[in-house]
Amino acid sequence: MKDKQISQILLDKKAVKLNSKKPFVFTSGMFSPIYVDNRILISFPRERDIIIDKLSKLAKEFKNKNLVLAGTATAAIPWAAFLAERMYLPMVYVRPEPKKHGTSQQVEGSIPSGADVLVVEDMISTGKSSL
Repeated sequence: MKDKQISQILLDKKAVKLNSKKPFVFTSGMFSPIYVDNRILISFPRERDIIIDKLSKLAKEFKNKNLVLAGTATAAIPWAAFLAERMYLPMVYVRPEPKKHGTSQQVEGSIPSGADVLVVEDMISTGKSSL
């Protein structure tokens, strides 16, 4: 998604971090001098609303009667929830691995048979957590 308004929000709210001397380590193990912390943005309702508005316009391309939104744990869960609320869609969230207690679920929520699932991620480096 190319969007100058979202880019400006990321910069204004200091969600973009740069450190060329000590690179950031992603969950994947990759190193990067740039890190985008989308968790910060959930604290800013006006900016959050702008982002969800733009995401909902993109997601409408996939909307059908059987669409379910899925947020990956943990940083994408609030974004999936905001988007599901805006679009009045069901939502689930996905853990990196099945929980070790209770029902041992990896997917929390309900996905009807035959549903299409649109995965909401907060950041992608390798795509591993989405897969």
